[in-house]
Amino acid sequence: MNLLISEPPQELIGLLTRSKKRNNLRKPDIPEKKSKFSDADIQDMLSFLNPDMSYDDWLKVGMAIHAEGYDSSLWEAWSKRGSKYSTGECQNKWNSFNGAAGVSLGTLVHMAQNYGWRPAQPFTESFKVNENPETKAQPLKIYHWSDLAQLPTRKYLIKGLFDVKGMSVIFGASNSGKTFLALDIAAHIALGLEWQGKRTRKGQVVYIAAEGGYGTQARLEAFRKHHDIEGYGELYVIPSSVLLCGEPNDLKLLLESLACLGTLDLVVIDTLARAMGGEDENLAKDMGSFIKNCDDIRETTGAHVMVIHHCGKNEERGARGSSALKGAIDTELQVSQDNRVISAKVTKQRDGKTGEITCFELRPYEVGQDEDGEALTSCALERTSAAPTRYGLTGQAQKTRQCLLNLIHEQGTDYVPKQGMASQKVVRLEAFKDHFIKAGIASTKKPDSLDKAFHRAKDKLKDGGYIEEWDGYVWILDNPDN
Repeated sequence: MNLLISEPPQELIGLLTRSKKRNNLRKPDIPEKKSKFSDADIQDMLSFLNPDMSYDDWLKVGMAIHAEGYDSSLWEAWSKRGSKYSTGECQNKWNSFNGAAGVSLGTLVHMAQNYGWRPAQPFTESFKVNENPETKAQPLKIYHWSDLAQLPTRKYLIKGLFDVKGMSVIFGASNSGKTFLALDIAAHIALGLEWQGKRTRKGQVVYIAAEGGYGTQARLEAFRKHHDIEGYGELYVIPSSVLLCGEPNDLKLLLESLACLGTLDLVVIDTLARAMGGEDENLAKDMGSFIKNCDDIRETTGAHVMVIHHCGKNEERGARGSSALKGAIDTELQVSQDNRVISAKVTKQRDGKTGEITCFELRPYEVGQDEDGEALTSCALERTSAAPTRYGLTGQAQKTRQCLLNLIHEQGTDYVPKQGMASQKVVRLEAFKDHFIKAGIASTKKPDSLDKAFHRAKDKLKDGGYIEEWDGYVWILDNPDN
């Protein structure tokens, strides 16, 4: 029986081509396939790249595939998805590749990683992307202002709070509720649930519970009961310490373990003190080592890294240790607990507003039984409108508040600052500043120093819940006569 095939299907051509490769019937200038990545792996990498990229980068993709002995059909099929595709161009260029450009498969891997691709399995010793000479030789890309729109746009992990691939710190005193808050956030992301009215990006989460350990399960079970959840989200727990500072450390081991999970969206390190081991968190050098390893986690996995940290003896001075940490992060939340109310306040937001406070109460749940058959309990966070108790004012802050009280009594006018608010006795912010300077509250006469002193005192009152400002007006909260 004779079959007439006017144009053989591409699948057959590919099959015959691969068959010839297996019998070493390829052209001498095409190298033997030596990479441990499969054709499916290469296709997966290519799916993260835009075939309408620059011509030079498009050629590099083809050279990288050619260098490792893969079939040209991989490059051809990917190129066809772009608007610049021209029939026959791929094959013409493919035949001209001879390896002289020094491009290797590492180039393709590096390009794909820059756009979010992550390997399904850890890289083997025979293929290390970071050690590839081609990767190191790549020049830094410089973008003109008009081309900045080509860069990837920011994506949120929790809208208005955490960004994808960012870094954050949640800090507070011992037993303030830091871990409850971090687990609550992690579980919402793993399940794709809104967090306190904010949209989340559903994704895989890894929680390094160096201090919570095996007690993490009880807290997550309380979370499931509180939210009436039957299943489980994509949340994984490492219930042991992972050293991320100094030498030697566990970074390589951690990255190899995380690679088995594929793409990640959030990695939580609870706590910084455990992750630093015997290193000194007060030294910028040691803190810099920790920050660098966190950056490596972010770059390799594509995840947002959240660090749980402690505050010093004076909570008002913020997180303890080197200030290098605060400089490196995008978002910072301070957690405190007062009269059973846990409050989380945004104290740093690189590209947004600070000062937002969210309050919670701990609601207890029975989560199982111990070895004696007695009930085991844990808690879940429940949103509350109760405001935390304001801290007392002393020194310059107290004088500044009294200064504003006097000014409002003398010059205050009735005004509705925001739509829906009741009328307030307000003064202009400029008048408040002038009154502050005339009262001699700051121990300086230099204009720049006076300006800084005023804003520090004003912000302290605002952060403490004593005053509010809007659209150039300022007023006292609650009863101004107190």
